[in-house]
Amino acid sequence: MTRNIGGSILPAADATTYKEDVGTHGTFRVIPVDTLDTHVLQFTRKEGPYAGTYSDVCSHPNGYTCKELANRILKVWEGTGTPERALQQFDYALACGGMGRIKESIERLIAGEW
Repeated sequence: MTRNIGGSILPAADATTYKEDVGTHGTFRVIPVDTLDTHVLQFTRKEGPYAGTYSDVCSHPNGYTCKELANRILKVWEGTGTPERALQQFDYALACGGMGRIKESIERLIAGEW
């Protein structure tokens, strides 16, 4: 399953983009939002009162961009990535037509405090 957003000839996502990724502090998923012609990266905590309730982290027309942000955050949690690389991906998503939470919120998510 390949998706094209906004009439682009380049694919914006494939089946692997929509696979949930479970990490130390919770689960990420990318969902398409056809009515907005975009994709949304969502997160739910592993434990606590909001476990199982997904919150939007950022959106971008390209699902691969959202998935890469999730991957970079997961790498920080695993100790194989850096917070700076994750923030670079978040900044890229915003600079290229995406929307997201305030940066301090993303920094807390990267630190596993959200």
